Amino acid sequence: MPDDPPLADSLSKPVLPKGSDSKPAWPGWRARLMHVWASGLGAVTPQRIPERLSLMPLDPWPGDPAAGERLVRDWSAGTLRWDADFVSAENAQMLESAGYTPFDSMHEFNWLRDLRALGGKDAWACARELTDDWLTRHARWSAKAGDAWRADILAARQVAWLSQYELFYAQASESLQRRVRAALTRQHRHLGWTAAREVEGLPRITALKGLVYGGLCLSKPGSRPGAGSRLGSGLARALRLLEGELAAQINPDGGVRDRNPASQVALIRHLVDIRATLNASRKETAQNIPQDQNIPQDMRASLNAALRHATPMVRMLRHGDGKLAHFNGGVESDPGLIDLALAQANIRVRTPRHAPDSGYERLSAGKCLVLVDTGPPAPRDGHAGAASFELSFGRERLIVNCGDSRTADPAWRRAGKATAAHSTLSIADTNSSEIQDDDADNKARGVRIATVTSDRNDADGDSWLTVSHDGYTAPFGVTHRRRLYVSATDMDLRGEDALIQINRGENQDAQPDHPYTIRFHLHPAVAASLSRDGEAVLLRPPSGGGWRFRAVGAALELTESIYLTGAAPQRTQQIVLSATTGSGKTGGGEAESVVKWSFRREGAG
Repeated sequence: MPDDPPLADSLSKPVLPKGSDSKPAWPGWRARLMHVWASGLGAVTPQRIPERLSLMPLDPWPGDPAAGERLVRDWSAGTLRWDADFVSAENAQMLESAGYTPFDSMHEFNWLRDLRALGGKDAWACARELTDDWLTRHARWSAKAGDAWRADILAARQVAWLSQYELFYAQASESLQRRVRAALTRQHRHLGWTAAREVEGLPRITALKGLVYGGLCLSKPGSRPGAGSRLGSGLARALRLLEGELAAQINPDGGVRDRNPASQVALIRHLVDIRATLNASRKETAQNIPQDQNIPQDMRASLNAALRHATPMVRMLRHGDGKLAHFNGGVESDPGLIDLALAQANIRVRTPRHAPDSGYERLSAGKCLVLVDTGPPAPRDGHAGAASFELSFGRERLIVNCGDSRTADPAWRRAGKATAAHSTLSIADTNSSEIQDDDADNKARGVRIATVTSDRNDADGDSWLTVSHDGYTAPFGVTHRRRLYVSATDMDLRGEDALIQINRGENQDAQPDHPYTIRFHLHPAVAASLSRDGEAVLLRPPSGGGWRFRAVGAALELTESIYLTGAAPQRTQQIVLSATTGSGKTGGGEAESVVKWSFRREGAG
């Protein structure tokens, strides 16, 4: 098979159909009224419960048998029950015990994969009993159900039930089978009202995926999807909504709008699942229906185009260890799962070095890799990490961002969003962009959001990158400019951080000085120590190779830090450079405070 064309060539061509802008989610009170209306309409409208599913999709994603074993153990002990939010006696304790995080709602039923991986009679019995109990408590929408019927959670549950139906429910009692099919039918109709209204961004794509699955699997067996049943008739609408949402949520360079590397992988998985299910439906009905009358050709083309467009960004945002960079809410993630997603996508495209729309740069020389955030925070749930970077050498990470907390404590999530949690510069402990705690659109609310620009040059394997942002212009009257240089021959990274005072006329000389800090957070696996003269930091990754950090223009110290990527924060260290905007100023037109620094690799020990 010939190689695909370079990414630069594909970006010059239209990849996705032009869709309308993604509409904002309805506010809480309106969303609640929508649920009341959809629930009431579903209660008074007769529904046909299918005698069997017209299609049972495959689920290619692995589960965790250890998590399944813990879930079965707690179920056997009688400590699990459904409450408004999670299946647990004590939410936090159960979630930690079962291996889930607060971001994985148990109402999504993704834990069925873990029980499938475990296997055995106890796993089957646990799945059926928990499902039966859920149906008793939450089979119909109610205001007390919490997020159980939120569009994306409902859709994830529907996909899980449909994908695992043959394994867990097809051999269950006839009563449970019928209850599951009835619940699928009711939830699919409810989702038809909420999928494109209640949530935005990746959650909306999740919701529309559930709508597509329901239209394919709950239609009359043997009929063409989208015809012959009230359920199936919504498939064409779901596909149109999905097509438009993909056009709205994928940037021209292939990155997702929320700029989260983990969302990029999740999008690839959704697209792979939808494509496979559409293809399976086509094969299922091929004997009765001409191929060109089944799923529209343009939808299949759009899915393939979206995968071709979005997959390279996953490769761009991976370090040498196969895990993801810590930017904008991303966590390391399982490299095996990422590999599987890329294999399922089956897209062969060169790894991009430049993603201007998504705001990322990839600088590499030999085994040395630098990933840089050159964009503003996402409108929702953004991180104030403008001009931050991560450095790795081979499979070992050296400099990282703190990441996003996976604990139940919201204070850790807020801390992970702060500029101080990123390997970049901050002034007076102030974030470079104002980050709100809620999930509202910060930009629409008029809060301070940095405008970030970048310029890159490459020659003979060397790379130069300049990143500037105005996040500190309003509060402090300066802009931050960071210059990075990666040498192809010396295997080192050199940098310069400058605060450039903005000319404000007569008040130029009246600007007060402000303390600022440049942080370089170290990966927990890296051992660090100050040199005897206190002028350098020596870094020792697990391989034994050494790195030396030096800086000019600021005071140097080594302090504690935190790494947020697993179920609990890990202790680590950070290199801290401290100065004031009045120190190191250069003469000439614009006053600058400049700090120069470098990471240089030494011989392996």
